[in-house]
Amino acid sequence: MATNNSLNVGLSGSTGTGSFVGSTSPELVTPDLGTPASGVLTNCTGYYATLVGSATASSSASLDFTSLISSTYDIYILTGTLRPATDGSALYFRTSSNNGSTWDNGATDYKTSGVLTTSGSATVTGNTSTGRTEGFVGGSTGNDATESGVFTLTCHNFNRAAMYKLFTLQSANFAASGEVAFFNISFTRQSASVVNAVQIFASSGNLASGTVYLYGLKKS
Repeated sequence: MATNNSLNVGLSGSTGTGSFVGSTSPELVTPDLGTPASGVLTNCTGYYATLVGSATASSSASLDFTSLISSTYDIYILTGTLRPATDGSALYFRTSSNNGSTWDNGATDYKTSGVLTTSGSATVTGNTSTGRTEGFVGGSTGNDATESGVFTLTCHNFNRAAMYKLFTLQSANFAASGEVAFFNISFTRQSASVVNAVQIFASSGNLASGTVYLYGLKKS
């Protein structure tokens, strides 16, 4: 019987060495897969992002992500584009520990530390607070059809009951003034309770349009 390597030599266009594999449950050692046409990474190890859910605004009072956050993922990422119905409204978020029955909105529930820059000024403005009723996902945003705010909010420690919740935000938006604004801010939710829901809303009026996606980042 021919050896694997001698068979390999006889196969036109073959690469690599070692055992030949069948189509069912093969074990590959350090393969270079190139660009696969498709695939599911559910059982793979390492960090990877999975789309958990999404919500689309249409004159909505808020976008509520409930019954989606669990111990399955170590880190959650909220990212999207939103346009407020009221010109100049900021974009906010709140957390919940009872799946949205109530939202955390105490006077000192959130602390912030970060910076704001705008296209109309060379000044870097600090944005800090030792007590807020909400966190930001975007600053003052215009409501024209050509304007919006985009953001990525990374959420840590949601499932760690002994630790405060930490958030990092990067966002950009067209301000009501017509200038482009950029936020780079961190937040903490001043509670060690497990978080299982997040709400996004405008500081005034509804969310006119846009979609927000929730991803889970899992380390197997």
